[in-house]
Amino acid sequence: MTKAGYSLSTSRRCFRSVAMGGTRQVAIAVEDDIFPDNGGIWSFGPNGTERSSVKPEAYVKITELTALLFGAQQASLLAASGSIKTTSAEVAGDLDRVFATSLQPHSSISF
Repeated sequence: MTKAGYSLSTSRRCFRSVAMGGTRQVAIAVEDDIFPDNGGIWSFGPNGTERSSVKPEAYVKITELTALLFGAQQASLLAASGSIKTTSAEVAGDLDRVFATSLQPHSSISF
């Protein structure tokens, strides 16, 4: 049986081809209990996304990372609430710029 779900590992080509915002790459330690291949340190920024071996500046679970990737949350708000951990407030601001989008998530469910 195969697992269905989102995988950072298999989506690297997609992320590499998309220039994210910000002025620098930010290393993020990702924890994913369901798909362990997503775990580890990833670098996000204007050069795309890749695995990294540098010291992480932020620590997130995959659920928070997904919210950042799809524009549902800002890193600074998640850091202020304790949902993600960053090494400084400046890093949270850098992540806001890396994941900034003018498009908001859309649900086709309406009442």
